[in-house]
Amino acid sequence: MELTSDAELIGWSLAGDREAFVSVVLRHESAVGAYLTRRAGRGTAQDLLSEVWLAAFSSRSTYDRSFPDARPWLFGVARNMLRRHWCSLLAEEQ
Repeated sequence: MELTSDAELIGWSLAGDREAFVSVVLRHESAVGAYLTRRAGRGTAQDLLSEVWLAAFSSRSTYDRSFPDARPWLFGVARNMLRRHWCSLLAEEQ
């Protein structure tokens, strides 16, 4: 049995399938959460992870569906969230 690709799930999500993006989240939440935890600590990572899913959901129409695996894209979204977080910490210090 062949698994549905992330690209297909994102496409279905864009077409109105509410559960399709949830499947993408469930597929990648552990890896993306671990990435954030290693870089920001557990508490901050939990907050950032929710922001990652919100940002990914709202920008899913920009995902290049020629790539079946969304994990690299999601790590990019997570990296951008980390960058914003660190910049906000620096701004608070000044």
